[in-house]
Amino acid sequence: MIFISDYDGTLSHGSIQKGAISQQDLQAIARFRAAGHTFGIATGRALDYMRADLARFDLNPDFIIGANGGIALMDGKEHRYSVFTPEALTAFALELQALPGMRMVFCDAYTYTTPIFLDDL
Repeated sequence: MIFISDYDGTLSHGSIQKGAISQQDLQAIARFRAAGHTFGIATGRALDYMRADLARFDLNPDFIIGANGGIALMDGKEHRYSVFTPEALTAFALELQALPGMRMVFCDAYTYTTPIFLDDL
């Protein structure tokens, strides 16, 4: 059996910076996995943020689907998924940027730390 949970506001409660997973949930996950089942997390978060947060609770799911499906961590390996080639994504973003009142910010490599403004390209 496979169980996949959302993270923010579902498994983790509280603010994103100070979220908490209840001991009851951690124990239930441990029992589920001890019974031979697979547990994973699906989230909009980047993997780096998920790894750091899960480390606080010593929780190592069998897999994580992050960035709204754009990246997955399975068997210790990262797998990235995209329906756009880099060139197609750039062309699409430039079309959107041309719309009246549109301001777009991109961030690098799923870390959300380095904004890239299209105006600067």
